[in-house]
Amino acid sequence: AFPLGILQRSLKVVTEPPDGLKLNMRQSYAKLTDPDLDACDSPVFKPLVYVLAFFHAVTQDRRKFGRIGWNVPYDFNESDFKISFQLLELYLQKAYDAKGEIPWETL
Repeated sequence: AFPLGILQRSLKVVTEPPDGLKLNMRQSYAKLTDPDLDACDSPVFKPLVYVLAFFHAVTQDRRKFGRIGWNVPYDFNESDFKISFQLLELYLQKAYDAKGEIPWETL
């Protein structure tokens, strides 16, 4: 077995996605409907939903590694994903309606 101390102090480089990442992305998108994705008129909404789903999938997948996966465990669950999706939609729709700048700092 590889020494845990060396592994924790080393830089890890992965060239292919983890096994569960694709499955977690599918599960995240399965919970969204077409009206959900069409709810916001902003052109950056759908790409940012992808980013949110990717972040959610990574956090779900990394939980299985325990201490090696995260320094501080955090359970980013379905309710966190849904509220993040709703906030993303709200902020982007308001910015689109007001023809203002996207509030990147807040997002």
